[in-house]
Amino acid sequence: MTERIGGRLGDLRVHIENAQEKFEEERADLFRADGSRMFSEDEHKSRLGVLTNERNAVLSRAEEDVRSEMAALDENAGHVKNRDAAELLTTEELKNANERRAFARDSADTLGVPELIGRLRSVLASGDKGAMLAYFSAAQSRQREILRTSPAGKRGQPDYTASATELDGVLAEMRRALDPNAEAEIAAIKDKKEKAAGIQSLAWSFQRGGRDSLEVYQRRAHGTSAEVAQRIGARMG
Repeated sequence: MTERIGGRLGDLRVHIENAQEKFEEERADLFRADGSRMFSEDEHKSRLGVLTNERNAVLSRAEEDVRSEMAALDENAGHVKNRDAAELLTTEELKNANERRAFARDSADTLGVPELIGRLRSVLASGDKGAMLAYFSAAQSRQREILRTSPAGKRGQPDYTASATELDGVLAEMRRALDPNAEAEIAAIKDKKEKAAGIQSLAWSFQRGGRDSLEVYQRRAHGTSAEVAQRIGARMG
């Protein structure tokens, strides 16, 4: 039962549910039809302990694999958010970007922020991805300089001016134009992470006595019934 689990989230969920189902079936075999134990109290505890440990070993490994899947999703999201827009351009568009790079850098360095924003909006409206890349890269450098020299040192602070905030917005628009699939990819990754978290919670719940995902939130919020009773008793005592 303790073989390494791999693969996709859907397979992990099935594996977790199968492990719990097997545990429930084998635990049921410890009782007679009338509900009494098949074995002595000590033997019953021993056999139940073995079944529980075997089940928990499978679920613990499943949780590890889910965490690995979530880490891979985080890494993928980071790549999507930070990938070089140049990877997405055609050879002709890259050539156009390189030809405009020096002029775009000069504009970004010498224009005031409001004027630079106007230039960026014109480039954005043109739909020319080569020009967009050249100006996007140059304006990003200007943006970093604004952040570096701002006394507050970060967005959202009083010293980070309204124009600089608008520059952030224009650059975000250019980023979306250069990489139009990024938002959908990030949304898909987020959805997979939410599903992974649900699978992880299911394994967590089963190991603590939960028999279906409906109990997960209650157990995470309040603990097992025994733990709740213990806390109540401690308060009353």
